[in-house]
Amino acid sequence: MGVCPAHKDKKHPNLNIYLTRNGKVAWHCFACGYAGTLFQKDKEKELQELEQKEKDEKLTEHEKNRLEKLRSWKQEKERQEKAQADFKILQKKPL
Repeated sequence: MGVCPAHKDKKHPNLNIYLTRNGKVAWHCFACGYAGTLFQKDKEKELQELEQKEKDEKLTEHEKNRLEKLRSWKQEKERQEKAQADFKILQKKPL
C-alpha cells in the first residue's frame, strides 16, 4: 500500500501496487480509481518524446509509424476510460 499521487489525500495509504499475471507492475487507488501499469507510463513517455520530435520536424519514417500506433493506442485507452466512467455513472443511478 502507498499514498496515491493522483489526489490530495496524502495521509492515508490507499494505493495498491502489485504484479500482474504477466509480470508487469500495476497500481490501483481504492479512493479515486487511479490505475495503470509501468507499460502504460512507458508508452505515454515515448508518445510525448515522439510528439516533441515531430514539432522539431526530425522524425524518421520508422518514428512516424510508431507515433501513429501510439496515438491510436492513446485514443483507445481514452475510449475505454470514458466507457468505464459512463458505466460507473450508470451503476450509481437508481432503477
